[in-house]
Amino acid sequence: MKKIEDPDKVNGIYAFVLKNAQNTSDDIINLIANSSLDDGGMLFVHGPERSGKSIVAINLFNKLPNTKLNGRKVFFCQPLVNRSDVPNEKIMSRSGISMPVFSFANKSDIEKLFHDNDIVIIDEIQFTPAELQSFLIREMKIFVERGGWVVTIGLLYNSQGAEFIISALLSERANKTYNLYSMCQMCGRKAYRYCQRLIDNKIANIDEPELLPPSSVVSYEPRCKDCFVVKR
Repeated sequence: MKKIEDPDKVNGIYAFVLKNAQNTSDDIINLIANSSLDDGGMLFVHGPERSGKSIVAINLFNKLPNTKLNGRKVFFCQPLVNRSDVPNEKIMSRSGISMPVFSFANKSDIEKLFHDNDIVIIDEIQFTPAELQSFLIREMKIFVERGGWVVTIGLLYNSQGAEFIISALLSERANKTYNLYSMCQMCGRKAYRYCQRLIDNKIANIDEPELLPPSSVVSYEPRCKDCFVVKR
């Protein structure tokens, strides 16, 4: 099957991504703004590569400070990881738009971000180090119970077709989930779940490590469920 033309070179082909990101961020803002100070919640935004997840975070960053939140303090963060696609203290969209964030690295950082704020947005949630995941979930639960809002953003599925454990747990526990979608790079249909890993433009084997950052030889692209391939 011949792949579709590179969508980054087609004007307007990702207009639906921007629209979905706009609608999602607006809905999140309305939910939080219309809630009482005693009512918190957990929201989870997920989707494959190029589905607008970073745009949702940036929209929240730009709009929440101008929203009437009854004095609630907003904080943006992400796990500190050694990956070229997750720059330290910065969220960056594919279009080049960026925003500053705090990169948490340990349990003390996690405690502080939940104790000092009322609304916490966490990007790239799937990359939270394994040794911090249980503690992070615990702190989220306590935070929400006392009226805090947590918005987590990230991938639900890895490039091997399995769910990230922390993302799967958040999907089950969230008060509301938002499944963004991109466009399958093989057939052009909507891609809700999967990112196909390519190494030297060839489908990677399932025996490769679960986490590999993009590089000159490693790339990722959204695929629909019919075009996604698990190579054994």
